[in-house]
Amino acid sequence: MMDVSCLCMTHGRPWHLAEAVESFRRQRLDGLTAELVILNDCPEQEIVCDVPGVVVFNGDWIADLSAKTNMVLALASGTYACLWDDDDISLPDRIVDGVTRMAGTLAYRPTLCWSWGCGVIRHMGEPLFCSGMFDRQHAVDSGGCIVGEWNDKTLWDRFWPTRNVVQYEPKPHEAQYIYRWDGIGWHESGSGEQDAGVRAAAFRKAALGDSKFVPGRIDVRPVWKQDYVGMIRTAIEQGKGGLRR
Repeated sequence: MMDVSCLCMTHGRPWHLAEAVESFRRQRLDGLTAELVILNDCPEQEIVCDVPGVVVFNGDWIADLSAKTNMVLALASGTYACLWDDDDISLPDRIVDGVTRMAGTLAYRPTLCWSWGCGVIRHMGEPLFCSGMFDRQHAVDSGGCIVGEWNDKTLWDRFWPTRNVVQYEPKPHEAQYIYRWDGIGWHESGSGEQDAGVRAAAFRKAALGDSKFVPGRIDVRPVWKQDYVGMIRTAIEQGKGGLRR
């Protein structure tokens, strides 16, 4: 059994996945064991990756992100788990920081992270569960995500009633997550305006129609296209840690 399972769900955008894998590869584990579990439900592409600790499952399209989240939860083996969105960046201390703050609790959610979009990096005041960590078995035993609803919200709701959780507001230099705006549409489970299937289908159409999309076998070679650690350091030095709420 692993200490931490990083849960990465992807569909049709390996150019982002390569950076997500690199985020995992750069983690300073300090003796912890960790795996990156990638669930690819784009049947037009077969994802392969030979990075140590990375496990890839390829399958048919799953027309609901919450159902997909429940599947990757079941495929993982970690005591703790964290969502590892394929288009976001996890800085090198994310796993160690999460496990430290998880001590004796069921879930941890930072209330601040970094936001990067349109060339602008800012400190964002948004309590994103995708940037936190949680007890994997509790998530499974309590039913996981509610199919048809937002995956991260309903997963967080499994923990919040117990109050055995930590919400922490990190200082700019402590934030370990960069939430990145993607250009091909939302990959969410559902909302009050559209059901999960509609949103998943719209995302799939956008992904397959992207000019960078290539069908077939994709050997993911991890890389960061930016020096994200340096980017954050520069943003702090320049006083760009102001909140966008």
